[in-house]
Amino acid sequence: MFSTSQFGANAYARVGAQTGIFGASPQRLAVMMFEASRAAIVQARLHIRAGRMAEKGEAISKAVKIIGGGLKDGLDMDRGGALAVRLAGHYDAMLSRLTQANLQNNESLLLEVDQMLAALEEAWRKAPMDGMPVAQMNGQAVAEAVGV
Repeated sequence: MFSTSQFGANAYARVGAQTGIFGASPQRLAVMMFEASRAAIVQARLHIRAGRMAEKGEAISKAVKIIGGGLKDGLDMDRGGALAVRLAGHYDAMLSRLTQANLQNNESLLLEVDQMLAALEEAWRKAPMDGMPVAQMNGQAVAEAVGV
């Protein structure tokens, strides 16, 4: 089973991650969700290669939850205008490709979604946030979406 020190270390890591989420700016929250969804996609690709289909499905489900429940649901469609509409379309396309990748065990579709996420992540990292309408993200929802 788990040793007491391992359990304590895991709990400490979760608290640290949650503290980082609750204290983060909306821009940092978005970047964290890109990072977590991309990590889940990497895991799914590795599981496909190893023939671990149940684990692949779990990893893809995590990416879907982050992209759909975190990134897409976090968009402020009223204030975000055309940019929010375009981002919602990109997220919908990613969710569709993830579903196809899961059904077909298609690693190239996972790679395609990862590349789309990487481009958006880079844009979020570089974007000046002054005066830019950003989603008002709920820290608890983000914590749940990224699994901490």
